[in-house]
Amino acid sequence: MKTTYPLFAAVLLAACADMPATTTRTEQNVTKIETGQTREDVLKILGKPEQQTTFDRLREGVWGYRYMDTRHMLVSAHFSTDSGQVKNVTHIMDPSGYGTNGAGTSN
Repeated sequence: MKTTYPLFAAVLLAACADMPATTTRTEQNVTKIETGQTREDVLKILGKPEQQTTFDRLREGVWGYRYMDTRHMLVSAHFSTDSGQVKNVTHIMDPSGYGTNGAGTSN
C-alpha cells in the first residue's frame, strides 16, 4: 500500500501542471497585452494559452484564454505568424457560457 501513495502524488502533480494559470488571468493583466508584444511577453503575463489556432491564409495565430472577473471572460491574442508579434487583442464575455449552468449564472 505504501508504494501507491507516491505514485498517486506524482499523477496528481502531473495533472495540476496542465491546469490553467488562472491567478495570472485578471482584468488588470489582460489590459497589459499590447500590439507589438511578442509571444514570450504574453506568456509571462497570462501564462500558457488554453487554446491555440493558426490561420495560415491570414498569416495569423490566435491564443485563447478564459478567466473569471465579475463574469466569465474570453481573451484572444492574435499574432502575426511572420513577426510573432501581437496584432490585436479581443476581450469579450465568454459566449460559450463557460462555467455557467446555461442560464448565465455560475454553478
